[in-house]
Amino acid sequence: MADKKKKQAGRRAYLNDFHRDLTGAYIYDGSHFHFAGDGWKQALLRLWALGIVLVVLAVPTFFVISKFGLFRPVLRHHYDNKGRFGPRRPRERR
Repeated sequence: MADKKKKQAGRRAYLNDFHRDLTGAYIYDGSHFHFAGDGWKQALLRLWALGIVLVVLAVPTFFVISKFGLFRPVLRHHYDNKGRFGPRRPRERR
């Protein structure tokens, strides 16, 4: 019992799943997880479809936000006073 490796829980507990064979190579004895859903081709097709739907929804949303000038306050807040020192001062109104 003293020569067996003690299983420890913690940050490096995953290393307990490896052992060395006679040649010095490491062999994994831990649990394996397999994809149990639909076929991988169908899953890949669904991911591509989801990506296309997100792009199709993002382009008009970006256009509407930029058309109504909703980016302006956010960008103004971010870029004002860049490169200058001291407290931020309100913009001069024209």
